[in-house]
Amino acid sequence: MWPKNWGWYDIENEVETTIESIEKANAYMDEHIVIAQKLQKPIVMSEFGFPREKESLLLSSSIENRDAFYNAIFERITESKKAKGALAGLNFWGFAGYAKTNSESGKWQHGDDFSADPPQEPQGLNSVFASDVSTLELIKKANRTLSEKLN
Repeated sequence: MWPKNWGWYDIENEVETTIESIEKANAYMDEHIVIAQKLQKPIVMSEFGFPREKESLLLSSSIENRDAFYNAIFERITESKKAKGALAGLNFWGFAGYAKTNSESGKWQHGDDFSADPPQEPQGLNSVFASDVSTLELIKKANRTLSEKLN
């Protein structure tokens, strides 16, 4: 799920479109849950991301909207697992660790660090860096919940 790429998220109206992105993400998951239930298969929500404030590439830019989106997705998936629902796992996009990126152009050049973003996209746009402590805490909490054994 790519709220920015799919036109759900607008940097000129970030708070409202973050909420809309969460609503549309839930509707998207609902559609896939119906199919998964018919097939009696679990779903792993993989490859979803959300940019920093104003699509900035600066590590100092706010990640508040991304955290709100991730938290909503993570809670939906972890609650589904607890209820033995179809949503069984997640793969956010993507961990960039300590990568150094060019926040001015965003372009990857030979010799640059790799971030989680592909070379044709701005480096750091959807990446979760080691300095994104609040996002990492959300990821850790969701993984802890997903790894718990259910009775």
